[in-house]
Amino acid sequence: MYIKALEQEVLRLKEVFATATKERDAVNEENRKLRDLLAVHGIQYDFTAVPIKFQREESGYGPSSSGSISGSYAPGSDSTDFSPPPLAPAHPNGNGASRHAPSHVQSMAQLPSSRLDYDQIGIDFVLTLERPCMNHMQYLLVRSHNADNLTFHHPQETPDDGEHEHMSGHALMATAPPHSHIMDRPSEIYPCQMPADLGTEGLTKLLDLSNRLPFDHYSEITPVMAWTTILRHPHVKRLELADFEAVKADLVGKVRCYGFGAVVEEFELHDALEAVWATKDAAPVLHD
Repeated sequence: MYIKALEQEVLRLKEVFATATKERDAVNEENRKLRDLLAVHGIQYDFTAVPIKFQREESGYGPSSSGSISGSYAPGSDSTDFSPPPLAPAHPNGNGASRHAPSHVQSMAQLPSSRLDYDQIGIDFVLTLERPCMNHMQYLLVRSHNADNLTFHHPQETPDDGEHEHMSGHALMATAPPHSHIMDRPSEIYPCQMPADLGTEGLTKLLDLSNRLPFDHYSEITPVMAWTTILRHPHVKRLELADFEAVKADLVGKVRCYGFGAVVEEFELHDALEAVWATKDAAPVLHD
C-alpha cells in the first residue's frame, strides 16, 4: 500500500506542476502584453516604488491621432524600451513578421549550440521509446487506483485485498496519464503524449524530475535516463539530427517492459552510440 500511495502522489504532483507551470506562463504572457501596451503609449513605470509610479514620456509630436488600439501583442523581451511588432495578421504584407513572431517558451536548459533544439529532440526520443507501454500503461494505472475494490471486467482482474495490492509500476513514465484523467475518465484512452499545452521548458523540467533516481549501477535504464546519458557525453555537440534519429531507431526495437515501465539495456545504448561514432572521423571513446 505504501508504494501505491507513492505512485498516486507522484502522478498528482506531476499534474500539479504542469498546471502551475501553465498558469505561470499565462501570467507572464499577460504581463508582457501589458508592458508592450505601456510602451506603445510611451508610459514609463517603476515597479520598485510603492505605490507603482507611472510617467508618460514627453513627445514633441503631441498625442497620436489614432484614438483606438487593436490587435494582439506578441510575447516580447522583458526590456521596457523595446516594443515587439504585432503578430502577422496585423500586418499581412510585412516581410519580417514571421521572422519576429515568437514561438513556444524557449528552454534555458538547451545546450550552447543553437543548431539543434535539444529539448524537442529529447521529448521525441522519450516519446518514441516509451511507446511500447502504451498498450498496457493506462490499464495498470486504473487498476492501481481501485480504491473501492471493484473489478474492471478484466478476466485476470483481482481487487485489492490482503494478498493482492496492485501497483502500476508506470507512475514515473513521462507519458503516464495525469491523475485527474485516471480518476475522472478511466475508460477514455489517453494518447501517447507529454502533458498537453505545456511549453518546452516545462516539459524538460518534468523529464529532469523523472531522472532524479540514481542509476549508476543499473543494467537497465529508462528512456529518460538514456536521453540524459546522451546529453552528458562530452562530444554530444558533434551529433547531427540524423545521428539522434539513428540512435532512436536502433533502440526502439530493444525496449522492454517487465511491469515497471519501459527500459532498455544500458549496453544497448552504448552500442547504438558507438555505431554512430564509428561513422564519424576520430570517433571518441564512449567509456572513460
